[in-house]
Parts: sequence; structure tokens; C-alpha cells
Amino acid sequence: MKKICFVMTIVLILAISACISLPSEKMTIENGTLTVGVFKHAPPAVYEQNGELIGFEVDLISEIAKRMNLNVKFKEYMFSNLLNAVANNEIDCAISDISISPEREKIVSFTRAYSHTELVVLVRKESGIQTITDLNGKKIGVVD
Repeated sequence: MKKICFVMTIVLILAISACISLPSEKMTIENGTLTVGVFKHAPPAVYEQNGELIGFEVDLISEIAKRMNLNVKFKEYMFSNLLNAVANNEIDCAISDISISPEREKIVSFTRAYSHTELVVLVRKESGIQTITDLNGKKIGVVD
């Protein structure tokens, strides 16, 4: 587990370092601070407990910043606004269990994927639902 975390940390450090060193891009890191956009309702990646942000990605980005000799400043956003905030140079990067998709790649650049999660929908056997499109027009419940 430690090896996996270390490898993921190195990949992210290299990716963020590459973005920071691009001369054609406007650098937004100021005064030794990495400004990170977060949606604080994305457990286990990012969530708030007792007024403090915690989670796997919070730990990961904090370690990356530490190794880059930067402080971390977390800035809260609605999930739907995170990528535009990066694209508009309001923040340096964003975390919160953001999946890579072709649409999102048109807005921002992504590092290599460092985790993979499957989303599942549970239905009764007799429901007749076989695909995601079978859910159109149906009411669903979400477990957080």
C-alpha cells in the first residue's frame, strides 16, 4: 500500500511540476502557495470532519505541496465549478474524485489516473433495468 501511495504521489508531483514549468501558461502559484479547489462532499477523497478537510486526496495533495516546498490553500467550490476555476486560473488545481472524460479534457489537462472506482446501481431483479438508459424517467435513491 505504501508503494502504491508513493508511486501515485510521484506521478502527481511530476504532472503538477510539468504544468507549473510551462512558460506559455499563466502561473497562478503565488507566494509559495498551491491553491487547490475542492468540493468537500466527495468522501473518501475529500470531506469535512469537525471543520477540517480530510480524505485521501487531501493527504495526497498536501504531501505533493510539501515535497514542492509549497503551502496548501484549499478553496471550496461547487463540484460543477471546479474545472472552470482551474481553466480561469482562479486555482492551481482541483481535487474531489474528478473522473476523466473527453468533455472534461476539453476544459483542463489531467494527470494520469491515480485511482479507479466503479459506480454501481442496485435494482431489483424483476425491475427489468439492464442499462443506465433504462433508468430514464425513474426515481432513484442515492447513498452517500
